[in-house]
Amino acid sequence: MTLGGLTRHILRSKANGRVVSQKRIDEELEAAKALCEWLGYLPLGLELVGRYLSEHPTFSLARVQEELEGKRLEAQALCQDKGT
Repeated sequence: MTLGGLTRHILRSKANGRVVSQKRIDEELEAAKALCEWLGYLPLGLELVGRYLSEHPTFSLARVQEELEGKRLEAQALCQDKGT
């Protein structure tokens, strides 16, 4: 299975009885690959992102990754020692 095939297989996982459409994945294949890689292909992360994408069909995969990266930076800032 190619990376593109793996990405399609992963993102087509069911989310609340819905799936991320094949058309959507094909249209944003490079972004889908990047998002799966960024999530480390972890099943829970992929499931949660799949559900989020199902609930927000107008959001691009790149936008979702940008939002997740921003939240990660915010969380890191909250965890830093305030005394430094």
